[in-house]
Amino acid sequence: MINYKRSFVEILDNIEDYENVGLGNPNSNILFIGKEAAFEIEINDELKGIKEKLKNLHGSKLKWKSNEFDYSHNPTELRNLSDTWKNYQQLYNYIFVNKQENKYATFLKEVFTTEMSNLPSKTTDKAKKNPFFKEEMQRRKESFFKTDFIQSFPVVVLACSDYINNSQKKREIDNIFGVRYNGEFKETLSR
Repeated sequence: MINYKRSFVEILDNIEDYENVGLGNPNSNILFIGKEAAFEIEINDELKGIKEKLKNLHGSKLKWKSNEFDYSHNPTELRNLSDTWKNYQQLYNYIFVNKQENKYATFLKEVFTTEMSNLPSKTTDKAKKNPFFKEEMQRRKESFFKTDFIQSFPVVVLACSDYINNSQKKREIDNIFGVRYNGEFKETLSR
């Protein structure tokens, strides 16, 4: 196994086999969080059956434990990926002032990505129709996202819009990611 930071090894030891851990470099300082992986799995009425299918997907705990993912080289062409991943590459290029156009997903060498939802779907509408969507999302918010591994990233980019409630009354971002505003910024928000 590649020499990963301790908090990553701990998360692999403490979550269920089917959980989507993520892709990219777990030793990086930047975390991108999307909504859900953009592919379809057959949804039935049994969560146990869905979990069995998720165990073998790229980015799952089982894949990481078996060393089936190596972020050090990633030949995946961007034209074959979702728009989200193309946007991640553009953001990476901007952050690292990498002006050259690259047809490959090179951001995975210096960024780790994960999803708010454990349950993949091609679209948000379909994702929200999954009978286990709300239950799994809440469980993930209360467990996976509060781990030392997730909390250790100094830079977190949330690309998950309404998957985190961020209204004046309920600010999940504060509770999940420990966001705190200085007085001046909070004053501006409340106007």
